[in-house]
Amino acid sequence: MRARRSGADASAPDRLDLRAKTTIPPVRAGTVPRPGLVNRLRAANGHRLVTLVAPAGYGKTTLLSQWAERDARRFAWVALDGGDEASTLLECVTAALSRSDPIDEDEAHRPGRRSRASGAARLSSLLDGLAEPVVLVVDDVQAVRSSSSAAVLATLILHMPSGSTLVLSGRELPELPIARLRADREVFEVGVEDLALGRRDAQLLLRGVQPELETVADELWERTEGWAAGLHLAGLVLRDGTGHRRPVAEFTGDDRFVVDYFRLEHLSQLDPADVAFLTRSSILESMCGPLCDVVVAGARGAPGGSNPRRTGHHR
Repeated sequence: MRARRSGADASAPDRLDLRAKTTIPPVRAGTVPRPGLVNRLRAANGHRLVTLVAPAGYGKTTLLSQWAERDARRFAWVALDGGDEASTLLECVTAALSRSDPIDEDEAHRPGRRSRASGAARLSSLLDGLAEPVVLVVDDVQAVRSSSSAAVLATLILHMPSGSTLVLSGRELPELPIARLRADREVFEVGVEDLALGRRDAQLLLRGVQPELETVADELWERTEGWAAGLHLAGLVLRDGTGHRRPVAEFTGDDRFVVDYFRLEHLSQLDPADVAFLTRSSILESMCGPLCDVVVAGARGAPGGSNPRRTGHHR
């Protein structure tokens, strides 16, 4: 068992953690290629910031791995998780940049040896001293919760060298100073509509699950609206071990595969109050603030009242 660190070193990643957090994920065999999107990202090399924002299962990390294989620039990669603090983020970014540029790795990988302020200064020095342009990817950026961690990202955004690009990928972005960059056309933004698979991509994905599913790809594509994880789960649900395809009507969304995915990837990330709201309001075919308040009032044990997070009309 690894000894528990104490004091300032408690949150600092060890060398093994750094290696795992800063390794570019390989493109898995059978992954649907996205050459159109990859080429758009390669052509965005004049932008200081690239953002990929979409819910889980839209292939953000896969797309970035494909981009890393095709771009002439060096890639540096940082994968975050919910337990990372600002000091960890600084260490990981420093280590990732060090691995993409020929500098002293031993010095860059020493966790917990310097204060946060000196770490920021060291990071600034690394950015200024990059020998060639780099693409720095920060994946799962929704894990950034603290203002100090957001400040590290803000420093990266504002100080990326010319020719280099910062990529922030996740389910949502923290509050960051990008309004001016967006107005100056220095931000290239990729969202759900871009990441959703097209009909041909859906056929390729389902063919990899079971060739017989390709004949119903259009119907499943419409049901899932191009959501890659949904298409794959649908393929698993409809795949028959005897080589026969089950009817598409049997994919209703309440299969164990889909339920497990939503529980782990979506519901587990929400506050209990939000889960209760979603559960009780799910019976509604159309939604508005007052109607949702009536439905969930019983669970709260209080009269329904307008909630600013639920105000408005939705379908």
